Amino acid sequence: MASLQQIPQDFYPIAPSSRMSKVGLNAMKTLLAKELKNTNILVNNYSPGWMKTDMGGEDAPYTTEEGAETAVYLATPPDGGSQGRFFAEMRKFGGAVVLPW
Repeated sequence: MASLQQIPQDFYPIAPSSRMSKVGLNAMKTLLAKELKNTNILVNNYSPGWMKTDMGGEDAPYTTEEGAETAVYLATPPDGGSQGRFFAEMRKFGGAVVLPW
């Protein structure tokens, strides 16, 4: 829901307040990544996917532990890790996948 490029063809509900807040977070990530470009601080964000939480409900396919896999991956990058990217949940694609936004 945070990808501007995907809005025309995605299956999600309109949900303007949710989408706009997520797009705003992507913009903030891009600005921070640009500001911190020549430092050893990396800024990325990701979509954890639909998880079993109070908001996601019991029908969600993934646990919060599974949703955290990508966060752990992004928090422990190798030297020269990714900067300013928006990632999909890793379990869905078998590894980190950069999403368009």
